[in-house]
Amino acid sequence: MRRLAGVRYGRFEMSLQSRHAPSKNSLNPLSKFLTDEDRAVRLTTAKLFVTLAKSEPRAVLPAVDALAERLADDEEFYYVRARSAEALGYLAVEAPEAVTSPETLADFRIGLRFDEPEVRAKLAKALAYVALGNPRRLRHQVSSLTEHLDDENELVRYHLCTALVVVGCEYPAKLAEAAEPLQERLADENP
Repeated sequence: MRRLAGVRYGRFEMSLQSRHAPSKNSLNPLSKFLTDEDRAVRLTTAKLFVTLAKSEPRAVLPAVDALAERLADDEEFYYVRARSAEALGYLAVEAPEAVTSPETLADFRIGLRFDEPEVRAKLAKALAYVALGNPRRLRHQVSSLTEHLDDENELVRYHLCTALVVVGCEYPAKLAEAAEPLQERLADENP
């Protein structure tokens, strides 16, 4: 009798888990809300993808292109861009091959020069996660990342230092060009 009850409970528990776990097909329709006319809908959707990417990164794979398009759109509300970058960053740790296209990496790096402080912080965070997922993808970007180590935003500095240290652990010779700017960060209370 206990075995039967255990089997029933196990099936019930699996059923509940499958109802709450997003499937690849269930997220494709959500991607269309990233281009909704209402900015609040786009932002809420981007935040949803951030939450999903934190807990179940692979579940967000079907939305990578839509998130990358929001990130690349200069006309997009800056916080939608920031949240899209953040979601892509979380995904980069688990599935770096899905997020580290040359175009997306370029959008991360270029945005560090022009975007609002909140967006720059999320872009830098995404780059740190790219480094954690696959430091090889940033090994040739050390000089461009180093240019932003003096950013006024402490989160940008922190995340870029993290990215550079991770790359340096795998490719120490590549870090030579960033040695002086990284040493300057040692005196920074908020590197």
